[in-house]
Amino acid sequence: MAELKKYLYDGLSFKIETGVVPIIVNNSIIKSKQNVPQVVWSIDFGKVDMDLKNAIENSIFKEPDNTFINSYVGPSFYIGKRSSPTEYYLTYVFEYEYYQTFVNKPLSYIVDGSDHLIEGSVRIPISQGSGDTPVSLTGAKSLPRKLFYVQADLDISHSFNNVFLMKAKFTELAAPLTYTGMFIVGEASANNFVYC
Repeated sequence: MAELKKYLYDGLSFKIETGVVPIIVNNSIIKSKQNVPQVVWSIDFGKVDMDLKNAIENSIFKEPDNTFINSYVGPSFYIGKRSSPTEYYLTYVFEYEYYQTFVNKPLSYIVDGSDHLIEGSVRIPISQGSGDTPVSLTGAKSLPRKLFYVQADLDISHSFNNVFLMKAKFTELAAPLTYTGMFIVGEASANNFVYC
C-alpha cells in the first residue's frame, strides 16, 4: 500500500463531480444522472529533491490502485454503520444522494471504553443504533481516502540543482454497497448552514 501522508504537502485541493446535472423540465429542476460521482484530488508536493521525487514516484507506480492519503481536508461526509458484523464506511454526502446508500470505503476502528474509535479521530458510541441521532462531527477529521492514479496527471519539472517541482492528480471512486440495514451514525457538522 502506498500512503502519501508521510510526504509533506501544503497544496491539496479537490474537485467534486457529483454525477448529476440539473435540468429544467416544466419549470422544475430535475437532477439527471450523467456519470459516476467522483472526487479528483490535486496534490502539490512543492519543491522536492531527487530522493523524495523518486520515493513518491516509486510509491505511486508500484501500486497505482492502492494509494491512500490520510487528510483533514475533504468533502462533507456521512459515516455509515453495519451492525452484523460491525463495520463502518465513509460516504460523501453527494455519493449518498446519488446512490441512496453507502459506498465501499471501509473505516477501521478499535473499542475504546463504551465507544468505537474510528481511524483514531472519530468517536461513536458502541450502542449507537438506527433510531439514534447521528453524531455531529465538529472540526477537521483525519480520515483515509483511497486514490487511483491517472497516468497523464503526474507533472514534474526540474527547477535547479536536482530540485524539482512536483504535482499529481488522483481520482477517488467508490461503488455502492449492497448491504441492507445500514444507517448513518456520524455526519460532518453543518453548524454554518445558516448564514447571517
